[in-house]
Amino acid sequence: MKKVKTDATATVAENTNTVANNTGSPFAQAATMDLNQAVTVLAQAAQLAQKSGVLTVNDAVLVARALELLRGQEQTNETS
Repeated sequence: MKKVKTDATATVAENTNTVANNTGSPFAQAATMDLNQAVTVLAQAAQLAQKSGVLTVNDAVLVARALELLRGQEQTNETS
């Protein structure tokens, strides 16, 4: 897993197994998902939605901020 900076300055984990490219059972993947993986899935879904024109600029900004907040919460939980 590698880290990349997004335009909204949120750090998003970019997994080589993206949502669309996984070949395993989605039920098994969902059962073992942790917080980091959940945020990654949501970030990938938001990026796909924005690229396809489903999200407005306003929506994209709100999603980016929500991801920033979740990432901050996640990092706080990991250091506790």
